[in-house]
Amino acid sequence: MENRLKLYGLAQECPFGNECYDCPLQKIRELKDFEKQIEIIDNMTNEKVNKIVIFHDNRRYEREKHIWKNRIEVRNKTEKND
Repeated sequence: MENRLKLYGLAQECPFGNECYDCPLQKIRELKDFEKQIEIIDNMTNEKVNKIVIFHDNRRYEREKHIWKNRIEVRNKTEKND
């Protein structure tokens, strides 16, 4: 249920500002009719919903991994100086 709720929000807008060319929600976003978007998402299988959420999470990781890498490097440098 939680993943389906995530899709309702993701169907409204890409949190990255510019969605990926292969985003599985692209066609749903183009509808601009929230009720129709909800209907489509509600009719998806749990497996399909989970695949889309995993796709999004993987894209988010790819876009943000440099942030996490920098945080780890900064922490390690600080710890070495102590």
